[in-house]
Amino acid sequence: MSTATLHMPDALVTAMRAMGHGIAATTHAALERIGNALSRSIEETRREQDEAYLAEATDCYDLERRMRDLDRGSRGAFTWTY
Repeated sequence: MSTATLHMPDALVTAMRAMGHGIAATTHAALERIGNALSRSIEETRREQDEAYLAEATDCYDLERRMRDLDRGSRGAFTWTY
C-alpha cells in the first residue's frame, strides 16, 4: 500500500476556511445577542427596583435622600445601621 498525499484545490481550502470563520462569526453574533438581552433584563430589573425604592419615600426629604443614595450608588437598605 502506498501513502498518497492529498492536495486540495486552493478554492476548496479557501471555502472551508470561510465556512469555519462563518461558524465562528455566527456563534459570536448569537452570544452577543444573548448578552445584550441579559444586560437589558438586568437594567430593567435594576430600574424597577430603584423606582420601588423611591416609591417607599415617606416625604419629600426622604425622597431626596433616596435619590442621593441612588446617585451615589448606595441604597438606604445597605447603609442602615442597627
